[in-house]
Amino acid sequence: MSIQMIALLLYLLIVFNAINCRQLSYVQNPDCDEYNSCKQWTNKTTDKLIDITYKDTKDSIHYLWSSVSSLSPTLLIFKTTHNTTVGINWDSFLDKNKFKPFLNINSEPLFGLGFQFNRLFFFNDISQSGHYIEGDPIAEINWNQFNWSQVVTPKDVKDSMSVISANADNCKIFNGTVSFNLRVRSSDGRNDELPQLTYTESSVSLDLNVIDVDLKNHKNFTGDKYFPRLMASISVVTLNGTKSATKLSKTTTIDDEYTPGVFDRIHLDLDSTKDRKLDQNERQGFIQWKPIAYNNDEKIIANTLDVIASDVQKGNNNSKIDNRLIETFVYNKDFSLFEFNLTFGANDDTSYYDKSKYNSYSLVIGLGSAPEESLSLLVQMIILVGFGLPVLVMIGSSAYLIYRRIKKRKIDNLLLNQSTDNINQ
Repeated sequence: MSIQMIALLLYLLIVFNAINCRQLSYVQNPDCDEYNSCKQWTNKTTDKLIDITYKDTKDSIHYLWSSVSSLSPTLLIFKTTHNTTVGINWDSFLDKNKFKPFLNINSEPLFGLGFQFNRLFFFNDISQSGHYIEGDPIAEINWNQFNWSQVVTPKDVKDSMSVISANADNCKIFNGTVSFNLRVRSSDGRNDELPQLTYTESSVSLDLNVIDVDLKNHKNFTGDKYFPRLMASISVVTLNGTKSATKLSKTTTIDDEYTPGVFDRIHLDLDSTKDRKLDQNERQGFIQWKPIAYNNDEKIIANTLDVIASDVQKGNNNSKIDNRLIETFVYNKDFSLFEFNLTFGANDDTSYYDKSKYNSYSLVIGLGSAPEESLSLLVQMIILVGFGLPVLVMIGSSAYLIYRRIKKRKIDNLLLNQSTDNINQ
């Protein structure tokens, strides 16, 4: 093949990838310039609705994140056709006296899900059972009084392989910081930071960090019995319902190269009932994490906490959704609601929050099927050496034995022929 032909093939490959790759875009408070109410609102607050769009020639994936103090931290992910536009009616959104759908999508989403932190609170684990018991004293982070800081925006989103991060945290809550970090990427891969979760091109990596929260002056955390643990209550909403019971499942691997000391992954797979032509293995969405959090910015085995998940509780279309963003997302649509809790620290874990005042937890939320865990190169090499070398030795030994037998047989035949010749003479 000539050099010109190779160059032409490479050029065509580059052009093909450029045409088919997804493009990321990012905007804060979409359509705000068209509404005086939104302009006035943004002059008085740092709250934001962040819209990240991920387009290719066939379809688009939209990620809508709420950093609005009147809402709990909320993420919407939904897939639409390529030319679909998404807008916000800010007059309806900012009208707190009456609910009106404010999310303007000019075509029906193909599928999608909503995710929110219903509650985030500390409970005093007086019984040291490792889980919240009704009546345990609590200190709750009130989202209605949550003061969001300025969202950190990405500097450049022109590169199709770029990473878009949206960081948001409150200025003061119990004299500490509660922050969220979102990352959207235009390809499949694995996060660089521990716990190094795998992600897909249609997913969001979400980190929750609770740092330096001081509870000693809180009325429910006084006296000798002071055992604060952090707990999160999470809601997930899917469009079009689900076709089967949904529950948390666990997969185990032999490899802890990416997250030392951790061999399990927890995932919630979300199926769809809507009659559409999809691959039989494709799911509506997933949530996936490793059952650990870190209680120090030095993320090593010694600084890990167990993350205990409760059973998933399923609601129905009559379930009350106390979140206007999700409520407008599922307005007049069939949907399913799921709720579960996460407790940071097991019953045998004495590393209560006040010990380090640090909690860092990560998960991945996305559309389609959850990414599969792959073995690290080191483990693959160990397997290759551990199993491959003995096999090679066995093959080599067998070959040598066969060779010895064949050689011995030839020698025996030669001696036999020589003996026969001597007798005939």
